[in-house]
Amino acid sequence: MRFRQPLGLLFAEGDSGRDIARLAGVEGFTRALTVGTVPIAALAALGSTMAVSVYFTIGSACAILATLGVAPAERRFARRWIVSGAIGFVFLSSALFAYGPTWSIPLAIALRAAQASVFAVTMSLYIMDNIGKQAMPKVESHRAVYLAVAWLSGPAIGTWLWGSGFEDAPFLLSMLFALVLLAYHWRLRFTRNAILATATRQAPSPAANIKRFLEQRYLRVAGLISGARSVLWGVVFIYGPIYVVEAGLDEWVAGAFLSAASALLLLSPLIYRASLRWGVRRLITLAFTISTGALIWLGIIGDAQPIGIVPWMIVSTGGAMLDVLGNIPFMRLVRPRERPEMTSVLTVGRDISFVLTPGLAAIVLIFGPIWLLYLVVAAGMAATAAATRSLPRRI
Repeated sequence: MRFRQPLGLLFAEGDSGRDIARLAGVEGFTRALTVGTVPIAALAALGSTMAVSVYFTIGSACAILATLGVAPAERRFARRWIVSGAIGFVFLSSALFAYGPTWSIPLAIALRAAQASVFAVTMSLYIMDNIGKQAMPKVESHRAVYLAVAWLSGPAIGTWLWGSGFEDAPFLLSMLFALVLLAYHWRLRFTRNAILATATRQAPSPAANIKRFLEQRYLRVAGLISGARSVLWGVVFIYGPIYVVEAGLDEWVAGAFLSAASALLLLSPLIYRASLRWGVRRLITLAFTISTGALIWLGIIGDAQPIGIVPWMIVSTGGAMLDVLGNIPFMRLVRPRERPEMTSVLTVGRDISFVLTPGLAAIVLIFGPIWLLYLVVAAGMAATAAATRSLPRRI
């Protein structure tokens, strides 16, 4: 499972840019409908946070194989079929959650995560094939609005349906919007949108470029920022809903919490203006710092309590700031001729980081309660804040 994966580094102006932004919104809504119900459904089926963590680890690890498989798949199939197959993944994932047996939960999680990852990689390649970077700021703002609407409404709708006794409804709606996404993708191919018409660049092989990525000090820090952002949102979207339920609140509150956390993306214009005044590096450091403090607060609270929603929202505020600014160091520091290769490595690194979240939780739960996880993640966020300060001021 992935949350708000970036579609790419470059965007088009005019109708094409708006079409890509709308495509991002539909794709986001397809997954947002079930983002709150997936951990709750897994907890209800498996009975413990430990089991949920193990299943998420298995499923997310399998999704990494899908990311690595994009390059060889592009040598055999047209990109339009890879995108269509990825959309089929999320359809099948929702079907398994609605009607599959308990043992299929890791497969459902893996398919959902694979869809998000493959969709992000292929859309990035489409965009890099066709679009100049001068159009990025304008269309990125369109994309943020569509994603904010999707992630503001989707979690609340899904968990409200689940809590009202319609437990299959969020997954059925997700299946429906997967079909809408597929139809819209093919409509864009056959109409005015040239971005999705052809594929002129093959997906790079991540394994062949990892060494080059690690050799560049600033890219290592940019990759650390991206990975830490993935871990942060993994904690919020997997363990936030579980925390709400264990605090004795209704399931719809879990959806409302995720929607409120996603609504923080609407602050992106303010975050952007703040970065112009104080600098991207300083704002990223601040985002990790406030998230660190909020995670420590959760650790101090201990067992789940309603007051814990306050620090959860502060953690989400840091995550929203990273959604807006977290990719900028990479985009500004990567060499233009290496952009496709390094982007692929960054994507795999982000996938691996997401696997670390439930895997780390499973290990922590062997030795103590779940609130220990918050303290461990806080230490990681603090280390990333310190590393961010080593980046050039010019970013």
